[in-house]
Amino acid sequence: MIRVRTFFLLILLCATCNLSAGKISKGYSALKIYNYFEAKRLFQSSLKKETSAAAFGLSVIYFRTDNPFSNIDSAYKYIILSETKYAGLSEKRRMSYKPYGLSFQAIDSLKGRIHQTAFEFYKKQNSIPAFDKFISYYITAPECFDAIDLRNALAFREAEKLNTFEAYEKFIYDYPLSRELKEAKERFHLTKFQALTKNNTIREFEQFLIEQLGSPFATEAKNSIYLLSTKNGTTKEFYDFIKKYPDNPNLENAWMTLYSVSAGSYEYSSLINFSKQYPDFPFRELLNQDIDLSRKVLFPIREKGKWGFADSMGYVAIPCIYEWVEGFSEGLAECGLNN
Repeated sequence: MIRVRTFFLLILLCATCNLSAGKISKGYSALKIYNYFEAKRLFQSSLKKETSAAAFGLSVIYFRTDNPFSNIDSAYKYIILSETKYAGLSEKRRMSYKPYGLSFQAIDSLKGRIHQTAFEFYKKQNSIPAFDKFISYYITAPECFDAIDLRNALAFREAEKLNTFEAYEKFIYDYPLSRELKEAKERFHLTKFQALTKNNTIREFEQFLIEQLGSPFATEAKNSIYLLSTKNGTTKEFYDFIKKYPDNPNLENAWMTLYSVSAGSYEYSSLINFSKQYPDFPFRELLNQDIDLSRKVLFPIREKGKWGFADSMGYVAIPCIYEWVEGFSEGLAECGLNN
């Protein structure tokens, strides 16, 4: 009894296989004469038993554009299914599919054409969602690399149109591997600096330095603080700046400008007063030298085509390094280098 049941099961199985094989054969025959409705019906009914062959046929139908079923996404779905199942078939089963033109080469060829067609389809839409769809869905397509570059470039152009630090910040977060990343970061820092200091006030620049200490515009913020703090050029402004911003890179310039304004004609009395008024002046050696020179009578001298100054005893007080020198006026003389 058991043998009889087994025998009938084998007969039923063979009949089912023959029926499926018959449907596949009829499906490809219908496909050959462009009877897409019948071919699609037969392939779909054979998917469970003859998956690779049926899926390949369906992929062909969906890939072609001369029928109402044309759909590039579906074509890709079924060619991947066909490829996956074909790889697991026995050599005997693969040989049985040869009359239908099914092989590794045929699958690979159709898949390549689907990749190209899908890429052109989504490329024409020229939108970030379209490129995202292609990149995420057509994961086997070599065109994904071009799609990524095009998507990133499009996203960057959209950020440029907005031209806000928020837009660039979002781009940097969304596309950290983009070719435009370097420029996006530069624009982010610039637009953020501009947004946070739009009123050009000392308070804004101070707050910017607190919040954006690592910004490449930190130095520009410090320079702006210096210029705004000393806009009237008074000694009080320069000294207040020096005391309030001891770490500002313009500190030395502030001291020297303060010295120049305070010293006036560089007379002995002016220099002594400056020394007393600003005991924290960091360039004491320069000040002492100027005090010494202010008590001497100097005369211009020339050596090897260069000008300098010597005292009445012939001692060279200022080396001959200057290209030109003007006559003394009120105890001062201008000299300089041509370059």
